[in-house]
Amino acid sequence: MKHYKTTCALLIVASVGCFSEMPAFSADPISGEKISQKQVGQEVQEAVDAIKKYSADQRDEAVKKGRAVLDHLDVEIAAMESKMKKNWGRMEESARKSATASLEAIKKERAEVAKWVGSMTQSSAAAWEEVKKGFVESYQTLHESFDRAAQKF
Repeated sequence: MKHYKTTCALLIVASVGCFSEMPAFSADPISGEKISQKQVGQEVQEAVDAIKKYSADQRDEAVKKGRAVLDHLDVEIAAMESKMKKNWGRMEESARKSATASLEAIKKERAEVAKWVGSMTQSSAAAWEEVKKGFVESYQTLHESFDRAAQKF
């Protein structure tokens, strides 16, 4: 069962692109074309890095990139849920609890990222830097949640 727990952890991590060598694929939420997990991870990180640099005058582009990040996260979370459900019957109770808790934490952090994307649309120019910082920090927390899930196993 230890091997199975490790396999489950790798599936979770691979579904969000934390292991760039994994040859998993998903559909781009905008174009629908298949892209590798490595590409997903790179695109999301590039979007987050771009948002860090945007001024308040570039708010529309930042919001667009923030929404694209959310779209990618939604696809990856759905893939994670699907893989977890597929393997549910073969998982030990402790692995089920751990996987469920990890998924719940990831969804909570995704909601926090969404909150900051929403704040981007409504923030004043004076609050822009704080909103960007909140978005980046919430994304980093989400990424850390994925990493913690991998380390548990």
